[in-house]
Amino acid sequence: MKRLTLDQQFTYLVAVSYGPDSMALLSMLVKQGYSVHVAHINYHRRPESNLEQTGIEQYCFTHDIPCSILDVSQPLPKGNFQAEARALRYRFFKQVMDENHLDVLLTGHHEDDHLETAMFHEQRQSWVPYYGIQYETTLFDMRVIRPLLIFSKQALLEYCDHHLIPYAIDASNANSLYTRNRIRKEIARWSKDRRHHELVRIEFKNKEQLKAIQSYQKLYSEYLPLSVFQEDISQLYLILYAYFNHHHVLVSLTKTWLTQLKKIAASPKPNWMKVIQDGLFIKHYDRFEWIRLPSSHSYHVKYEGKTIFHPWFEIHNEAKDIPSWLTRGVRIRNAKNGDQWFHANQHLRLNRLFGDWKMPMYLRKYWPVFVNAQGKIIYTPRYQRNVIQKPLAWLIVRTKRK
Repeated sequence: MKRLTLDQQFTYLVAVSYGPDSMALLSMLVKQGYSVHVAHINYHRRPESNLEQTGIEQYCFTHDIPCSILDVSQPLPKGNFQAEARALRYRFFKQVMDENHLDVLLTGHHEDDHLETAMFHEQRQSWVPYYGIQYETTLFDMRVIRPLLIFSKQALLEYCDHHLIPYAIDASNANSLYTRNRIRKEIARWSKDRRHHELVRIEFKNKEQLKAIQSYQKLYSEYLPLSVFQEDISQLYLILYAYFNHHHVLVSLTKTWLTQLKKIAASPKPNWMKVIQDGLFIKHYDRFEWIRLPSSHSYHVKYEGKTIFHPWFEIHNEAKDIPSWLTRGVRIRNAKNGDQWFHANQHLRLNRLFGDWKMPMYLRKYWPVFVNAQGKIIYTPRYQRNVIQKPLAWLIVRTKRK
């Protein structure tokens, strides 16, 4: 068997189900001297579940391996069990990683899993950035590596039998009612040449996908012009995947949502927004953009005659063009509904002013205004599209949170 090529300086969390794949992975890691911590989830869906948990605990005790068990005593919500179980599983892995200061999560996915998933994607005509299973990904803010993708299922079974590694096989994997199981059985009948041909074909297909995604990331790293939403939905999927992946945002790009986005892009309404992860995906006038936002938009900062570095603005006290009205006691706060500014002998409603400037809706809650000791607004910087601020040395206003 080939040796695993991992970093010996890391401590790995190993997801172990007690199947031959994950047990082979755990055995290889132990034999090759890697530092590991095991995580197992007992869903209690099969009579053998408790025996499998005991087998893992005994193996870990024998080899002095830390082991974390999640006992799912309550049934998961009705619906898509696989999706619910996967979310539960990875939240648990994330918790164990954080609590034990572990570096990387390892899973036992192998070459047959890769082929099975790729064929499943193709048969369903799924929109995916990658056909099959990637060697390394980031999930739930965790680095995830699948080191067994170079091994076939049969090779891992032979490894376990040869080294007397205990394991159990889930009988439900043989049920032909499930599409994946039918694909799995078909792959098992392939000749060596057929397997090689399919692996090469899928690799070529994924390289072409990667080229497209990389080109889109270069074109649309900052924002998405409305023109991209005129593309057909399959192409739009790759563009949006590239954009969100660049910003490390996890989002489900369903056909329904992509169709809705095309309609929103074509609408004459200039502003629209949707909460995604810890930010907003917004349409403002001629573009779509994802903006990371703080938990609260309120702030109130007192100017003390010193340079200020704030997530939404900077004031540089040493600048030559600093205005005379900026004295100690002036406060800087975020704009609020109902704000008015008495400027050039007239009262200006800030919301109206922001609208004239075509300021994005999300930004109107965060835009800084300067107020005197009596609480009256004495200054607000001008918003200009594609310009952070009129070139002033003393003030920089950000349109994205630092």
